[in-house]
Amino acid sequence: MKAMVLREYEKPIVMEERTLRDPVGTEVLLRVRAAGVCGTDLKLFRGKNPRLKLPLVLGHEFAGEVAAVGPEVRLRKVGERAVVYMYMTCGQCEPCLTGRENLCANRRGFFGFDRDGGFAEYVLVPEANLVTFPETVSYEEAAILGDAVATSWHAVRTQANLKPAQTLVVVGLGGLGLHAVQCGRACGAEVIAVDSLESKLEMAKENGAQHTVNSGSGDFVEQVRGLTGGKGADAVVVFRPHAEVIEPAIKCAKPDGTVVMVAYIDIGKTLNLDQRFVQGMEVRVVGARGNTRQELAEVVQLVARRQLHPLIAGSYPLEQVNEALTQLATGQVTGRIVLIP
Repeated sequence: MKAMVLREYEKPIVMEERTLRDPVGTEVLLRVRAAGVCGTDLKLFRGKNPRLKLPLVLGHEFAGEVAAVGPEVRLRKVGERAVVYMYMTCGQCEPCLTGRENLCANRRGFFGFDRDGGFAEYVLVPEANLVTFPETVSYEEAAILGDAVATSWHAVRTQANLKPAQTLVVVGLGGLGLHAVQCGRACGAEVIAVDSLESKLEMAKENGAQHTVNSGSGDFVEQVRGLTGGKGADAVVVFRPHAEVIEPAIKCAKPDGTVVMVAYIDIGKTLNLDQRFVQGMEVRVVGARGNTRQELAEVVQLVARRQLHPLIAGSYPLEQVNEALTQLATGQVTGRIVLIP
């Protein structure tokens, strides 16, 4: 099979011919039909994660068709369409047993990080990591559900605990942020989208944002407060990994509001919160890490019912992964690029 392998940081990813063994136990051999290219893949390509061990096949967002099953597989069948849940978890620790397996204490793997991911023609995947989807959802759409859509759903619905008629501010309109706008609308909220690029703000309007704020044209905190009658928003979800954006974004929250930090700054960088504001306004600052299997299953259903619409910015053949990463690095991509093996 063909696999696109990262052998050196910031050097072109190379195509290799590899042989996969047959699936054993509860493993499934998945024929990859589409794989999303995430901003995190760009960070990994640039060597921003010191725990990465090369060579590695990147790709934590992917979907495909079951090509073969191990002898102990009970639920999945050859020919089924499935999207991959990106974390391989133990299923026995407290987070796993309480439905928070994204926080698994004994994680066994993370596709595209510590084991080969979806930038290949085939991947061996545990049966438990597959969520099936109907034919009404395309492989390209399904490929980006595992992160771009489900992670946004986790941040907005679970971590922000957004309710109907509340106000949500989405800061940063990349592959996740634009889907977060849709998630906010699906929750019945009023959505304010913030970014420095007008093209992305226009996309946010097309995806349901009632208000947009250009962060490059002045103090976006004051603009957000103006749109909320001076009180601030019920929830703020931050997708930009820069301290100079995260720090003021917190002040968009109303008293007793919630700020969800999805983006994370590079190792070695510092974040200086205004502790007096957080304490004095009783603002909750919470993190958001990936998503759960249940949330992935939920977004599959929401997409199947067309309540959420995965945003595909373009597609490249698998062999053109380097071109896809170059395009992503421009910062101009709205939605998700996908690779097609």
